[in-house]
Amino acid sequence: MVTFCLAPAQRADLADAVVALEIDDRTALTDLPTWRKAHPDGFTRACTALYESAKGSGSSGFASVLPFLTGLFGAVLAFLAAAFVDLRARGRALGDNLRTAVTDFHERGDVFLRGIKVGAADSELVRARRKLVNQLADVKARHPKWHLVTTALEPLDDTLGPAMGQGWDDNATRSRDRVRDLTESLNELRDNVLTIAAGLAVVVGSHKAVKEVKGGGAKAVGIATTAETAAVAAEERP
Repeated sequence: MVTFCLAPAQRADLADAVVALEIDDRTALTDLPTWRKAHPDGFTRACTALYESAKGSGSSGFASVLPFLTGLFGAVLAFLAAAFVDLRARGRALGDNLRTAVTDFHERGDVFLRGIKVGAADSELVRARRKLVNQLADVKARHPKWHLVTTALEPLDDTLGPAMGQGWDDNATRSRDRVRDLTESLNELRDNVLTIAAGLAVVVGSHKAVKEVKGGGAKAVGIATTAETAAVAAEERP
């Protein structure tokens, strides 16, 4: 405290405190260090008053800024919550479109395999495949690190692609085996795409929300953030 009061920046205020407390005249304060030695009690009173005044001024300044900081934090949190709600709504819409597309393709593919004929796949199957590919491409553009999306796209360009309607012959055994294999691929594709659709409803930003699990298949993993917590609270508020 003594160092604070005798600092060059505080000496004028210390002199004012001495005069205000009627400890001494200003004319006696030309050399404060010397005056302090001659009047230790007076110095202590004036220095204590100055120090407490400075502390109170600092606290008051922070108190005046506190409402602004609180309001700013609330505004930022509200913005993040609104952004997350919007992100989740768009993710759910994209997930719904993806479910519709994979269900349509699975049904068309199943009908095609049950009534297989030599020749190209019917136009409805081709249309359903194109729609599903476009939906998955959209998800991949938004979430390039989701490896399951790439896994789902691969058969659509291979065994479940245009080749699905080609290469059929009259050999019953070969055709039966191929139908079985394609049906399994079709079911696996549906499961993977439905997992991706579920992940779209919980994903936040660029966090990994879908991962493959050992032994085949996949599961969705949601990672909560402050924004997500605030968004949930906002949705539950009356």
